[in-house]
Amino acid sequence: NSVIGPWQPETSTFETWDDELSFYEQELGLDFSRGCHVLVPMLDMLNHHPNPNVGYKFDHDSGAFIIQSERRIPSNWELMDSYGKYSDAHLFAKFGFNNGDGSGRIQAGISIHHRLLGQGKNSEFSYLPNGELSEYAREVQSRDLVRYLIYDDGYDECIEGPQTHMEDFSLKLLKLEHLLMIANDESRWSVIFPPRAARSGPAETSAEPITLQPPELDPRLLRVNYSKLVSTCRLMVLTTRDFDGSAIEVLGENRKNTSFVLEPGDQALEYRAVMCLARLASTTLIQFQPALEKQERMLRELNANHFQNRNWTAAHVRYGEMQGLQALAGIAFATVKQWDKEFVDKSDENFKVRESSCPLEYSQKLLNPGDYLSDDMREMMMGEDDGM
Repeated sequence: NSVIGPWQPETSTFETWDDELSFYEQELGLDFSRGCHVLVPMLDMLNHHPNPNVGYKFDHDSGAFIIQSERRIPSNWELMDSYGKYSDAHLFAKFGFNNGDGSGRIQAGISIHHRLLGQGKNSEFSYLPNGELSEYAREVQSRDLVRYLIYDDGYDECIEGPQTHMEDFSLKLLKLEHLLMIANDESRWSVIFPPRAARSGPAETSAEPITLQPPELDPRLLRVNYSKLVSTCRLMVLTTRDFDGSAIEVLGENRKNTSFVLEPGDQALEYRAVMCLARLASTTLIQFQPALEKQERMLRELNANHFQNRNWTAAHVRYGEMQGLQALAGIAFATVKQWDKEFVDKSDENFKVRESSCPLEYSQKLLNPGDYLSDDMREMMMGEDDGM
């Protein structure tokens, strides 16, 4: 493997920085428009904190990075750089550590039934060759994604199949197609929360914990945009009656539109969507063990006795995600509680949200719809040459 750049004026055969970049692009086939990894040994000597005490800039004339203090640094304190505004989960995945003081952002996701193959970080973390799903991967993800459609919210009866619910089954097929399109888009399944301790700074040395207290999440300070998560849930709970009865047409016209986002509908649709979000967030939180209170006690012990080992690092990432999920579920439940007082009519099936799912086998028929359709039904619902 070769290590490239930056050029050094006294030894380089390149007259300018642009000349060197052109050489790498033409001779080595690098595409800088897509980004690339570079090794900067001097910067790699410093550890990371999102509120660093030093910063750096690149000097084009000398071809060097210049590090300078951001504020007054006490004697014998460690110099601390910033690698960027990563979430704790991203920092852990990319660099194998986090600071444990709440200074990093936290990430919470609702993809409880499937694994995101793209990861939303960089290509080295992706399981998607060239960004495309193989046919096998599509089949595997389709089997997982079906589980998001098993509640049939907004219907008095469960959707058993095309023989009894032809139009509703047709819509569920389209919903599964759209879920498959966004299955690996991290922005549609997770949300980033701001730092719990935004003003926390680095300790005297990275060999010591910045704080022994687990970071607290203050719901009063939350400023988070979870509209894309609601849109994903809106897709899951869509019924044939939504958008003035044109839900099938809306999804059908956007079957190949990878940037399609289902816009808000009437009050009933929004109620079901936010209830769906609350259900997914709370269900995901339940999967974490131990519970949040026990996790906090465990963190205190890890902070005191096992600082920076693998269990300590993973526990901090997990604790942050659990706090985020709890906050997300709380926001959603508080919203629907207010709506319950204002306009929700529980006797109207449009506001029906099930506590228990419909039989899984009903929705699994979506994986092989041709087995359940007549020729006329198949042409109407899937098209002559189209299928899942």
